[in-house]
Amino acid sequence: MTEKSKKGTMMELKAIIKFMCKGYHVSKSIDPQCPFDLVAVHPNGDIKFIDVKSESYRIKDKSKINRILTKNQKDFKKTSGLNISLEMMG
Repeated sequence: MTEKSKKGTMMELKAIIKFMCKGYHVSKSIDPQCPFDLVAVHPNGDIKFIDVKSESYRIKDKSKINRILTKNQKDFKKTSGLNISLEMMG
């Protein structure tokens, strides 16, 4: 397992804990091509499709790198009508 994949796994687990602490039931995608990492469902009916990202900063000036949805995620949103939220974890 590479350092990058270890970090990704740790960030997903942090996101799972965050949403579980807020009362959500959380499921993790097992499909590597899935446009989202997690599905979080709250008993009040709120459903979130979540793509977890690690916070990243530029080496040059330490400014934060902003993330956007990928083409695959935008296509998913367009065809399904469902939104994917990016969850930045540090």
